[in-house]
Amino acid sequence: MTQWQANRAEKRSYWADQIRRWRESGLTQLAYCRLHEVKHHRLVYWRKQLSKGASSSSLVEISLNRPPHDENLHDISLRLLIGNRYRIEVARGFDPGVLHQLIYVLEQR
Repeated sequence: MTQWQANRAEKRSYWADQIRRWRESGLTQLAYCRLHEVKHHRLVYWRKQLSKGASSSSLVEISLNRPPHDENLHDISLRLLIGNRYRIEVARGFDPGVLHQLIYVLEQR
């Protein structure tokens, strides 16, 4: 492995870790970058670079723990519109962990 390849591998590892930490933080990209003194344009660049190797289409299984049936759960209390690609409607009594998992999976695409 050449020095250039070694440096590139180190950078990929560093930025993969930064992107993972940003996702886990729950912060916006800009807020995370400001807090951790990371250049926002570099985070955006590496997020795109690292996602190029990801499959363009795949199925991901998400297990849902359904709460007991309750008529009030059918009232939508939150609606998320993410561009023109996703529309997520969340009812009262939802499981925040499931919503977090869903958003994480959608961000991977």
